[in-house]
Amino acid sequence: ADIAYKNASMVSPHAYREVLQPFHKRLCAMVHAAGGEVLFHSDGNLHGLLPHLIESGFDCIQPMEVKAGMDVRELKMRYGDRLAFMGNIDARLFQDNDLAGLEREIREKVSAAKAGGGYVYHSDHSVPPGVRLSTYRRALELLEHYGRY
Repeated sequence: ADIAYKNASMVSPHAYREVLQPFHKRLCAMVHAAGGEVLFHSDGNLHGLLPHLIESGFDCIQPMEVKAGMDVRELKMRYGDRLAFMGNIDARLFQDNDLAGLEREIREKVSAAKAGGGYVYHSDHSVPPGVRLSTYRRALELLEHYGRY
């Protein structure tokens, strides 16, 4: 469930530590003990909670909502040694069928985020209605070009 909105988290770091973190730590420990990894999904601005989510044991965050100020390039520099990332390609560019914007977004973000591993391509929301098939195909071509490890 989402725990953030556009400008900040819906819960303070203190409330997260008191209420949610004990459960999250148990959940992550259980999954890790079984050999798995844990992805944390929340839209919104997670900046204030990221250190606590890492401490809880989450391995990856998704979708890193662009319009909430999340940027995988910054996050990779700050947390890339402790966290993987999925998403952060602005879905509004798909909605607008903005091929130049998609190329810039994929080139800049995927190139930075894939350095050293730990990035999974995805938009920052579900692909919206109105996206032309040709737009989506172009995004996949760009991913093939810029996203190869």
